[in-house]
Amino acid sequence: MATKKVYELLGHPERLNISFNSGGHQLSQEVLEGYVDWRDMQFGRKPPVFCEELMYTYTFDKWREVTGEDLDVISFPEQGLDDLLVAAAGTAIGTRESWQVKRMAMEERIRWGLGELPTVEESYEPELTNIRETEVGSKKADMPIEGKLVGHLTFPIGAQGKLPVAIYLHAYLDARGYDWPRGYGWGTSVGERMARKGFLVVEYDQFGYGTRNHDCGIDFYAEHPRQSAMGVMVQDVRKVISAVSGLEIVDPDRIMVAGFSLGGAVGLYAAALDERIKAVASTCGFASMRLDAHGQETEGLRRYSHLRPTLPRLGFFVGHEKRLPYDYHEILSLIAPRPVLILAPILDQDWFFEDVEACYEAALTVYQLLGSQDSIQLHAPHDFNCYPPKYQDEVNEWLWRIAENL
Repeated sequence: MATKKVYELLGHPERLNISFNSGGHQLSQEVLEGYVDWRDMQFGRKPPVFCEELMYTYTFDKWREVTGEDLDVISFPEQGLDDLLVAAAGTAIGTRESWQVKRMAMEERIRWGLGELPTVEESYEPELTNIRETEVGSKKADMPIEGKLVGHLTFPIGAQGKLPVAIYLHAYLDARGYDWPRGYGWGTSVGERMARKGFLVVEYDQFGYGTRNHDCGIDFYAEHPRQSAMGVMVQDVRKVISAVSGLEIVDPDRIMVAGFSLGGAVGLYAAALDERIKAVASTCGFASMRLDAHGQETEGLRRYSHLRPTLPRLGFFVGHEKRLPYDYHEILSLIAPRPVLILAPILDQDWFFEDVEACYEAALTVYQLLGSQDSIQLHAPHDFNCYPPKYQDEVNEWLWRIAENL
């Protein structure tokens, strides 16, 4: 985009183009034909009309322009992470009843950050397609839900009774979406590894990634100015739950979510708003947004609003992080008393571990109030941001123990 300005200055913008191939890393016939067509244009054998479709059309400034959103940040009070058990009147919260009042107010603020949420049907009529067996002893099937939202199922061959469900939410993987681990030479995908424990696993490309990576540009916000990409992702989780609950082999009372990186954040939001999720495991998914103001050491709040179109409204608070109307300790507390596993490597390059720990310790006070302090756990390996088989196994074991006790 920077070099294009030079070509425009010299009068030949048609001589520099970009094209994104929706396939993998291979030279397909379609790509070859595109090469030939472009060269024909350059040599005058075809009109110089090249269709450029940029993948990353979003910027925070463009979002403000197309939505007309503005905000008086200074009108929001500065807050820390120490007021979960403080009522609006300043009194201490010591009962479940008074906690419910505070809980409703927090949920309203979180919904404000997510924006208008797409509609979720109470039930879908799932139809499994492309059913096949794999060489690792599991079955696979596809479950079309709505538009490009397609659940990819993996479950044990010959399983008896109704199966618990594990929904896996992938990381920031623009090209591959959920379909990534075998490229790292592991041989077994995240879903296959979870299915080995006995789960029916649902994986899918989240909004803006994989097969849906062209769907979350500025055109989306022009058409849906009050929505957010995170809001769509959260509602997609809820759509998957509604759809998979209709399968005869599924136990709808044992549905859990596990997410890595981006997926770890989406899973927490979804669990906070949907009590059908009985447990959630978040790996490398979050840290306090109010505390994440470390200069160039982390991406800070901009990761949600400027670098990616995840939660644009939060972009108004860059530089005023303590005025954010909500933070992750509140999202965690909305899930209480349901089980939460936080897997947060101490050397995670994306987050300061102490910012994760601060959220955990704040949310723990709510779990203690509800008599379920053992239901929220923080595991902190001495490692970087990653989700190798050993961490997958740790998450899967934890989820399976929850499923057995439901």
